Amino acid sequence: MLIWYPLLPAGHHHVLLDALKASGIRKIWRSELLLREPDAQAHGMYGSGMLVINPPWG
Repeated sequence: MLIWYPLLPAGHHHVLLDALKASGIRKIWRSELLLREPDAQAHGMYGSGMLVINPPWG
């Protein structure tokens, strides 16, 4: 399963990541690309993330 998520100044992606940690799923690959430094005063995405759950490798 692939899940894409935006990295926004509000940090809502942490809720998703915390829930996945608590789920007990063992094989999760996470990658994030930051296009700029997070800034609470800025609007819009500063990057994006991708999760691969149960990848076919490793």
